Amino acid sequence: MGSTEKHLTEPVARQPAGSGASDLALIKRVQQGDKSAFDLLVIKYQHKILKLIMRYVRDSSEAMDVAQEAFLKAYRAAPSFRGDSAFYTWLYRIAINTAKNHLVAASRRPAHYNLDTQDPEQAEVLTDLRDLDTPEGLAQSEEIREAVNRAIRELPEELRTAIRAAAAGRVQLAPEAAARTT
Repeated sequence: MGSTEKHLTEPVARQPAGSGASDLALIKRVQQGDKSAFDLLVIKYQHKILKLIMRYVRDSSEAMDVAQEAFLKAYRAAPSFRGDSAFYTWLYRIAINTAKNHLVAASRRPAHYNLDTQDPEQAEVLTDLRDLDTPEGLAQSEEIREAVNRAIRELPEELRTAIRAAAAGRVQLAPEAAARTT
């Protein structure tokens, strides 16, 4: 028997399915450039991670996107995995942080409306959305005003003074700056 045949017939020491030792062996292979080892980790944990993310992100297609993003982040960070904790613990934290970041980003995006402007009822809704005198428009204007004021308060005194002077009309923009704003 050749050395290859002997190697194939030798019993393989197997780790239990949930074993951290097998995860550690796989992550070490990933760190050495074996992409297929990470595929095995994805297969092993994809359902757990998706279930975890669905606690935060209710829409299943969005949750799948967030899970994919979490696995991509884990793959990119694999070289820095030190093994101080179990691989799943490390992946769990990446997934939680990715889900939370997704929620923060989603809250910053304006609401998207699919309105048919040819439909008279929906055209009226569109007009209402554009009207700043509605309670929603006034609330949004107030939120924007508060955010701008908060940002201005965080600026150095010199910049705050310049912005207040420009807002009061006491300072005129240089001609080249004025040309850029039109």
